Amino acid sequence: MVKDPMLALQLPLKVLITEPNKGKVEVMLNRADQVVAHANTDYADVENNLAKAEKLIKATVAK
Repeated sequence: MVKDPMLALQLPLKVLITEPNKGKVEVMLNRADQVVAHANTDYADVENNLAKAEKLIKATVAK
C-alpha cells in the first residue's frame, strides 16, 4: 500500500467477538467505508475488494 500508507495501517479488516454476558455474543466490525474514511483513497477505488471481504466476514461470523 505504497499509494496510501494510512489505508495500509487500517488493514486487514478486524473483527472483535465477545461474550459480555453468558449466552449473549457481540460482534463488532469496522465497515469497509469507515476504514477508507480515515485514508487518502476514494472508497470507489477499493470498494470491490473491501466490500467482498466485509461480506465474507459477516457470512462467516453469522454461521
